Amino acid sequence: MLRSRHVTQSIFCLLVFAAVYPLVTALSYLMQGAAGNWPIWQRHLVVVPVVVLAMVFVIIPAIQALLNRLNNDGRPPEPCNQSREY
Repeated sequence: MLRSRHVTQSIFCLLVFAAVYPLVTALSYLMQGAAGNWPIWQRHLVVVPVVVLAMVFVIIPAIQALLNRLNNDGRPPEPCNQSREY
């Protein structure tokens, strides 16, 4: 099933939001309990790298794999033909 680029980007954004929001909320609560007397910029100095690492290495690749599977109807992508005829 082919979707327009705008629809695909919107779905991607919603999925990223759905994954990141609970992560940020949970980490904020954990940091509030563990370091409640720290200034907010110090708490965020700990939370932000964790969120970025989770996004780059877990969340974004998982969402891209999901969207690729949905776009290909569950089929793996076809290998490209590398033979060239001149």
